[in-house]
Amino acid sequence: MKHFVVMTDRAHVPPQTSIENLRCYEELVDAEDGSFEWPQFDENTASSICYTSGTTGHPKGAVYSHRSTLLHAYGSALPDGMGCSGQDVILPVVPMFHVNAGIPYSAALVGAKLVMPGPHLDGKSLYELFEGEKVTFSAGVPTVWLGLLTS
Repeated sequence: MKHFVVMTDRAHVPPQTSIENLRCYEELVDAEDGSFEWPQFDENTASSICYTSGTTGHPKGAVYSHRSTLLHAYGSALPDGMGCSGQDVILPVVPMFHVNAGIPYSAALVGAKLVMPGPHLDGKSLYELFEGEKVTFSAGVPTVWLGLLTS
């Protein structure tokens, strides 16, 4: 059965919300006893898989290990990488299959605010998101920036 988790308690769920199978994050956390045994596994174990669109060949799956994901987050957060910090508001507009978008992990690593663009990648929508969220750092392919410049 599919569930939808809202990141709040029951008292703060918007009144117009009528999603069946709705779960509140705070209730799920409160239902646990606080004990959790972290699994032990090799750092080269797969952590995620994304599928490419096939822009350089046939579509295929790209598998990322825990190690590669963590190293990418460390590397991109360094001053000579992308220099992310806890003061940033980061909005990645990159394909998720390209190093699993990497930037969300970097944002979590440094404590930055992370803003995801959603399905509206046109210039006007992105501009409003950049301004409304006070984005300080972003990454995207040239076609994204061209769309922003021409809108």
